[in-house]
Amino acid sequence: MTLKSKLISCIAMAVLFVCIIIVGVLAIDQQTIKMKGSVVFEVDDPSLYIRDVRIQQSMSDTPTTVEGFMKGFINGEYKLDMSNQTIDDNAVGSFLLYFDIVNLINNGTTTQYKAQSSWTNGEVSGIRFKIREESQIIEAGTVTAENMTDSTPLSGTLVLEVNTNNTNSFDLSNITITLDEYFVPIDTGLSFSLNDSNKTATVTGYTGAATELVIPSSISTRTVDGNTIYVEGSRYTVTAIGNGSYGNSLFGAATNLQHITLPSTLTSIGSFAFQNCTGLTGELVIPSNVTSIGASAFNGCTGFTSLSLPSGLTTLNDAAFNGCSGLTGTLTLPASLTNFGANVFLNCSGFSKLKFEEGFSCNNIGYAAFNGCSGLTGSLSIPASVKTINGYAFYNCTGMTGTLTIPSSVTTINQSAFQNTRFTGTLTIPSSVTTMGTSVFRDSTGFTKVVFEEGLTEIAESVLFNCTGIIEVRIPSTIASIGGSAFYNCTHLATVYVASPPIAGLLTARNACGNLLYNAQTVYVSTAASTSLPSQFSTMFTETTSDVSGYKKYE
Repeated sequence: MTLKSKLISCIAMAVLFVCIIIVGVLAIDQQTIKMKGSVVFEVDDPSLYIRDVRIQQSMSDTPTTVEGFMKGFINGEYKLDMSNQTIDDNAVGSFLLYFDIVNLINNGTTTQYKAQSSWTNGEVSGIRFKIREESQIIEAGTVTAENMTDSTPLSGTLVLEVNTNNTNSFDLSNITITLDEYFVPIDTGLSFSLNDSNKTATVTGYTGAATELVIPSSISTRTVDGNTIYVEGSRYTVTAIGNGSYGNSLFGAATNLQHITLPSTLTSIGSFAFQNCTGLTGELVIPSNVTSIGASAFNGCTGFTSLSLPSGLTTLNDAAFNGCSGLTGTLTLPASLTNFGANVFLNCSGFSKLKFEEGFSCNNIGYAAFNGCSGLTGSLSIPASVKTINGYAFYNCTGMTGTLTIPSSVTTINQSAFQNTRFTGTLTIPSSVTTMGTSVFRDSTGFTKVVFEEGLTEIAESVLFNCTGIIEVRIPSTIASIGGSAFYNCTHLATVYVASPPIAGLLTARNACGNLLYNAQTVYVSTAASTSLPSQFSTMFTETTSDVSGYKKYE
């Protein structure tokens, strides 16, 4: 090779080497991302602690802590300067930022990091965040931490995947992360049972000392030092307040408790849940999804002043609100109610009005359901769905001074159902009633007229005992018997109509046939029944000219 050829070859090699260097430099520059500005956190909670911020250039790389990062509490505004950060060899055109944020709690002896299960779709360890950005693509990632153990830091990590759009510069100054709802530890006095099959939770007790308690709508669990703790989260939905037992209310030990907020997710409240929690005051709000309230659930809670039952409630068990004498205003029973227990509102003397919602479908009024509700006023119309009015249902409802309407759907009125009420006007007992207990209207002094409809076969013992306001009574032809003292001490009963031959035949004395003629001045006996009158009747009454068609008149 000649000298000239060697020279040309060397020059060519040098040029090639320089080109390679230039291309390499350009390639490196194209793969290097330079950052600008600061990431800003906005939060108003001094317990939130940012433990680490890491950057990952690609999925195959190990995340490394951002240069210059300092651990610290986030309170107010927290800025993380990213202007000195660069990412090299990033051929994928994106990178990941990890913000490790925890709720730092000191329980007096040890410091714990507590957080919720995951950050998904903007919900991270109980912290909801908003990302305000203008032009760059930012997506939230997910970190699952449901199975954390003692050895796993209880933290939540916000992952931002940043698409650089293949540019070699990325400005972070337009990103603000706002933590507008932060993790709140659940009151340590609450205990739960958890159902892993349907991810629901039931409150099983409370031993805390709070005056105001908010039961969360959902919870998660964590293990700290071998113990399970409950934290706010979405893993288990709180759907029930569990059952206590007589004298052992779930919240009975919470003597400081004055106000309680039940979660909207609640569907049932168990028996004896709040029995004798006399410190609870104000409005009792039963969530709209509750369908069942257990026996004695609020028995003896005298401090509540108002109550609204949910429109979907189906079951009110025995003594659910027994003795809640502080409840006032209108009590509205929802149309959805199908099961009405005994003593449900016993001695709730503060209610002033009772309303059955339109479409009320329950077929019974429970035993002693409104016994002692002396504050109830006005008239009462039993809904058409009701077949049975159980014993003592309205006993001692002395404030009711309007009229009483019993529909033809009712077949049974049990003992003392309306005893010692003050209803006025005409009382009509429909022919549908086939069973009537003793003393049903005893001591109800306001009625002035009583009509037993045609079709009834008997009048029970003491049914109108001491009903001193009654002036007139009508006995239909179908009545075959009248119980003892049925009309005893009806001192103003002046006019009696008798169309029943069997009853006419028993009118032997003023104290006969349930004292029907105790103070009668005028007796009308149907023409058909008059032939059954005993001879003793003529010693008490004399026939006069009748002014009622089909009846003979005796005075």
